[in-house]
Amino acid sequence: MIAPCGVECSHCIHYLVNTDSAARKQGAQWSTILGVSIETITCKGCRGQAGQIRDLQLVKGGLT
Repeated sequence: MIAPCGVECSHCIHYLVNTDSAARKQGAQWSTILGVSIETITCKGCRGQAGQIRDLQLVKGGLT
């Protein structure tokens, strides 16, 4: 599925953090580098967020 952010969920590191151990490791590294919590860079899917992108600034920042 292509999300409103324009990224296919099945290829999005922010979404894959929920289920993939390698993605979680990369997400943890990014959260440390960016000084934000892992929850901030984790996407729960737009369906669970009323079709909204929770942290659009991170998506626009090129982290996907």
